[in-house]
Amino acid sequence: MARVLYSGHRKGVVGSDLYYKLYGKHRVKARSEDIKLSESEKAVGNRLIFKDVRKMSKRTRYVLCYPNLPEWEKPYHRFMSLNRPYFTDVDTETQTVMPEYERLQFSEGDLMPPGGVTVTYSEEHALAFSVPSSSRDIPGCQATDVIRAVVLVTEAAYTLAVPLELGTRGEGGMLTEQLEQMWQKENLHVYTFAESADGTDASATLHLNIE
Repeated sequence: MARVLYSGHRKGVVGSDLYYKLYGKHRVKARSEDIKLSESEKAVGNRLIFKDVRKMSKRTRYVLCYPNLPEWEKPYHRFMSLNRPYFTDVDTETQTVMPEYERLQFSEGDLMPPGGVTVTYSEEHALAFSVPSSSRDIPGCQATDVIRAVVLVTEAAYTLAVPLELGTRGEGGMLTEQLEQMWQKENLHVYTFAESADGTDASATLHLNIE
């Protein structure tokens, strides 16, 4: 069954035709009724990986920072293409995929990643961030760049990404973020990246060790 978009284009299935959008263009193709999915271990694993990457891209969409995307590409599409190589540990029996959390990229650009940022887990169930100040103004590293953090919660039942603003490179400083009681340290991953003050550029993402 197809639906009509605001643009007047169709999306979905009408009879034997499949209407869809790819790279910003609306397309149509014949739909085959004879497609059979392979049940080989590799094929099943690839489908699990695609499902998990897509799910995480949706659940982290509010923290993604890819300022220089072409008009036809959405941030969650970019997340999938950047991070698909880090979803490789597949258990087809339990239908689970374990990402390489230390390598995930929530941002992309030409800025220098923020250096010297530390994060500590306290007994009060909080994360304490320390950001060193830097007054250097060189290409890719401006004092006005905003330092951001992402707290990724990977509980068994869900994945949640929490965005934080830690200040600017020139200011540095300290920030303490109180956590939900249900969030355990072993299920937390923390990342940081820089974004230009005007939002037109960003850095790669760094994974932080929680002390």
